[in-house]
Amino acid sequence: MDYSASLHYLESLGGELRPRAKYDLNQVRALLAALGSPERRFPALHIAGTNGKGSTAAYCERGLRAAGYRTGLFTSPHLERVNERIQVTGRPIPDHEFARHCTTVVEAGQSLVEQGVLPQLPSYFETLTGLGFLYFAAQKIEIGVIEVGLGGRLDATNTVLPIVSVITPVGLDHEQYLGPTIEAIAAEKAGILRPGVPCILAQQTETAAKVIRQKALELGTPSQEIVRPLASPAGGGRYQVTLQWKGEPITVVPALRGRHQALNAAVAAAALEELTRQGLAISPEALLTGMTEAEWPGRLECWQWPVSVADATRVDVASKAAPVISSRTFWLDGAHNPAAAQTLADFLAEAAMPPPGLIFGCMRDKSAAEIISILAPRISSLILTTPQNPRAATPDQLWAFARPLGLDVQSAPDFPDAMRLAAATPAGLPWLVSGSLFLVGEARSWLATQGGRRV
Repeated sequence: MDYSASLHYLESLGGELRPRAKYDLNQVRALLAALGSPERRFPALHIAGTNGKGSTAAYCERGLRAAGYRTGLFTSPHLERVNERIQVTGRPIPDHEFARHCTTVVEAGQSLVEQGVLPQLPSYFETLTGLGFLYFAAQKIEIGVIEVGLGGRLDATNTVLPIVSVITPVGLDHEQYLGPTIEAIAAEKAGILRPGVPCILAQQTETAAKVIRQKALELGTPSQEIVRPLASPAGGGRYQVTLQWKGEPITVVPALRGRHQALNAAVAAAALEELTRQGLAISPEALLTGMTEAEWPGRLECWQWPVSVADATRVDVASKAAPVISSRTFWLDGAHNPAAAQTLADFLAEAAMPPPGLIFGCMRDKSAAEIISILAPRISSLILTTPQNPRAATPDQLWAFARPLGLDVQSAPDFPDAMRLAAATPAGLPWLVSGSLFLVGEARSWLATQGGRRV
């Protein structure tokens, strides 16, 4: 298959979260065995959690790369291109390598079905996991930073050989797959723990912490709990934080925005320090580079979009408003569950800017009513739209949640139409795009092609 055919095949598998799908590790284990067990050819830093795991992975990968290690980074979901999920030394897998390894994985899966080893073809995420691990092995990475896709216990990534496990804050998300309570979800996340493999545990609610501590005790897993350090504003939405490194304080301003990054940075520092106990050479300078140069797009990411005479077609046609020669500030953040929405609301409460308008879209299986109600006190207006995803909620479905909140609410069938509405608002009003990483990915692509720039 070529690259286009590979993407078409993946899409034909029905997406990552198929209703009533059966999740276990037997299928992906059989697939990986048929591929020569690539997951056993590199040690891994394995990261689970509800929120913060991607940021933590970004800090760790960049720090390891700064220390001179050949890294692999496996994350999900992607924002714009699926290649983003599979990176070696900070570079996404090239299209031709993606196609080559995808072909190998698909042929192996089809052969296993024909032999009766597997009852069905590997899923979208299982296929990508096999592809990613095969690429990492071929590229001879020295360590993989592997983010869990969903849960932990039954996630396809839970086949790696971790030398350190990390669990970031646990909250309610994907309840239909992981269970309706914090206890149930924490138990799924704790499924990545291994006997004798150190675990770095981010500050949790006591409910979640109790479950994870008990699992660690049963397995004989040494665990270290990290509390969120104090953070002070450093400008531009970033915060200064003092981390601990081998008993010594190190003060740094992490590259990623938001007060909540203090905990993510502290957890990443603890994970990297644990790796040094296992023989990896990571200097304080490498740690600082990891913190100050990490990139994790779509999370409190700021863009400027110029609106000029040339942008006349972007202005709301119905209003006949004249285009304004100015620019708009857009904050992109894929807050897709209540805990992430609260973190975003806290950021907006502290930010030195007027309450933004919100362009919002989400998946049907998300807690839209709760997310919107959390953000409502911090925004000035709301545009409801639909991300380009078959699981997306429509503006009509979201309208019932927004109507009682007393906001100025409009709807747009898609993101470009939402931007036309935003362009017609006063120049000084900032905008926020949130509710779904799929919507944030659309926003990044659209802004990049329409003269926007990251700031």
